Amino acid sequence: MHNKFLRYILFLGLLIGSIAHLSAQKKRVLVIPFDQFQFESPTTLEEIASFNKWEDPLVIYEEYNNAIISFMNETEEDIEFFTPSESDIANIRRSLPREYVRNPVSHYGVDVTPIIENGFLSQLMENMTADYILFINRYRISGKLIATKVKVASSGKFLNWSAHFIDYEIYNPKGELAAGSERFQFTPHNPNSKTYLTKGTLTSGLERPSLKLATDIHRKLVKYEKRGEAIFKDQVK
Repeated sequence: MHNKFLRYILFLGLLIGSIAHLSAQKKRVLVIPFDQFQFESPTTLEEIASFNKWEDPLVIYEEYNNAIISFMNETEEDIEFFTPSESDIANIRRSLPREYVRNPVSHYGVDVTPIIENGFLSQLMENMTADYILFINRYRISGKLIATKVKVASSGKFLNWSAHFIDYEIYNPKGELAAGSERFQFTPHNPNSKTYLTKGTLTSGLERPSLKLATDIHRKLVKYEKRGEAIFKDQVK
């Protein structure tokens, strides 16, 4: 009986150790969301808010960012995403010049030099126990027409929908560029009989592209850690 109890305790200890080890391996990514100046859409804010049943159009940026991060954290990859405090986000946005970067590929980015030089980046990453910091530098919605069934469309065989794209950069705690993307395809679910009038702007339709983005980021970071060079080629289609 005593030996069985000892074996049980040993097994429990190994199990807890294994769980802790797996948890320690999970990459923690701090997210700096896009703001109103980094959001573009041919559909008005009022329309987007109405489609999503939001009373205030100005909550769009927050609602989109929250939905994306929440969906990304449903990924099966060993990675998790979280945001710092509102004051830290505001401080970072005030400190970082936005720029159009041409290397290693052309994309919308930020110059992290100011928060490297003043020590803010390293302190923030240490306080948040983050492995990387993700900047969503641009969120663009562009309109498109898609073919659909006559019984779904209100008129004709085509209806107004949208394609979504994201520019992002990821840095390590030293401020070294680890990964990024220009115009990452973030297109929502295709329309159905309940959503065909919403022009592809519902946050509920962002689950699949958010999971795709999480996978893309995780695969890029794995490659970065092996090669030691920034990865921009998208890893998922």
